[in-house]
Amino acid sequence: MTPPGGRDVRRRAAVLGRIRKALDAFYLLQDIDWQFDVRETLDKILELALKELKLEAGSGIERAMIILAARETEFECHAGWFSGGRGLDFSRSVIREVLETGRTLACDDVAADDRFARNQSVRRLELASFVCIPVSFSKDRVGAFFVDTSGAGKRFLDSDREFLEEFVQIITPYLKTALVHRIHLDRLKGAEEAPAEFRGLVGASPAMRRLFEQIRLVAGSSATVLVQGPTGSGKELVARAIHAESARSRRAFVAANCSAIPPALMEAELFGHRKGAFTGATADREGLVAGADGGTLFLDEIADIGLDVQAKLLRFLQEGEFRPIGSDRVSSVDARVVAATHQDLRRRVAAGQFREDLFYRVNVLPIEIPPLAAREGDIPLLVEHFLARFARDERTKARRASPEVLRILAAQEWPGNVRQLEHVLRRAALLAEGSELEGRHLPPEIAGSLPSGGAFGLSLEDVRRARGEAGEKDYVRQALAHARGHASGRIDLLEKAVGLIGDCSTPTLRRRIKKLGIDLAEFVPKRSGKKRGH
Repeated sequence: MTPPGGRDVRRRAAVLGRIRKALDAFYLLQDIDWQFDVRETLDKILELALKELKLEAGSGIERAMIILAARETEFECHAGWFSGGRGLDFSRSVIREVLETGRTLACDDVAADDRFARNQSVRRLELASFVCIPVSFSKDRVGAFFVDTSGAGKRFLDSDREFLEEFVQIITPYLKTALVHRIHLDRLKGAEEAPAEFRGLVGASPAMRRLFEQIRLVAGSSATVLVQGPTGSGKELVARAIHAESARSRRAFVAANCSAIPPALMEAELFGHRKGAFTGATADREGLVAGADGGTLFLDEIADIGLDVQAKLLRFLQEGEFRPIGSDRVSSVDARVVAATHQDLRRRVAAGQFREDLFYRVNVLPIEIPPLAAREGDIPLLVEHFLARFARDERTKARRASPEVLRILAAQEWPGNVRQLEHVLRRAALLAEGSELEGRHLPPEIAGSLPSGGAFGLSLEDVRRARGEAGEKDYVRQALAHARGHASGRIDLLEKAVGLIGDCSTPTLRRRIKKLGIDLAEFVPKRSGKKRGH
């Protein structure tokens, strides 16, 4: 190829301009939602560009390829053109050098260049002259543009290299657009093919896919995680998944339900105490914090910790140190803390109920769990999961749900989220005689055959938090009223009511009935029957 004069420079500038216009026009023709094949797009980019490039270079270019790095040491030809019978094979050692240095590698005469005297791939391909130019997105080198010729007397000159480098600068934005689209499609495909269960969490909805990805990201850190979500959404499952994905997975996972610990005992439960520290402290006792050394400490409902203990928890999060009650020595523990709450901590900070400095300390890596109502398409997966578990653990017979049941369940709002769904399904599975769950097995207020002042399946604790003790009293009375029509006596009444209420036992229900001032005799079914004669 001969060096270009002024006229040739202008002609090459015109060629590059036509290449840019052709690529712009091609992209304008694409559908707005990018429904096109990425490899085909790359081929088209190269075809449009080479149409002008071949006219410019005459018969000098025999092969042209866009080669991208599939992995650190693997390369793939994503688009190419060739004449003759050599196909689209290329020298990987040349590509590797260009990616490592970030500079163009050109050779006008391979036979006379000592650099390639022992390069087997260059010799095998019978290259006479070539130019290899890096393709970079910002600072990332993603591949190379490679052109060569094998004909005698055909050489690439410096002016050819400069022209080809300008050509690569023009096509790079179009390559980036196509490749970003390919990565997006690959991620979508991976999401479609990924299993619907992740560390005990079940779901395939976009909201759950995002949650799974967040868990993977935060698991690699030791920073504190704050898991927020409505009651019954699975905050402890998320905490356990973070622990299982982390480097601490072989050590202890210690869970503390802060709402269930009396305020007077909170400090001792978390940080332990020494013998004689207070009345009843008959021996040294290790706290939950010390038990999580090397592992993960899960503080569920952290908003329920009192302000006095919050100060000591803050010191532990800052320094990794604490002092057991009655001890004059500071203890050190390496435990990753995952906190959870269904409450708005910012509002509690504003109300003076939660320390602001502690809030910022626990809110380092926030994760939000979606409510069940926002998890489109997940209910059939959850139904399958729970029925399989009940069949395994409780020997129930139902293995699947009828289309009618799935339709009914999908129409519910589920204020108690996954926990409420689980309780409803457990009750239905225990009632089912065959292998399929039917609409008649569902509670009437779920199936829609009876009006409901509030869906059953919620735990008493959930109702009490959401509606106070007055709401809990109404809820228990509804359960007793509904159970009355199916019960034969006092004990049977309580058992039937327990079956309606989520996460409840008969002794617990007895205690709450007494605490709430409910007259159980009002709901006990009257015995009927004829008097026996003498």
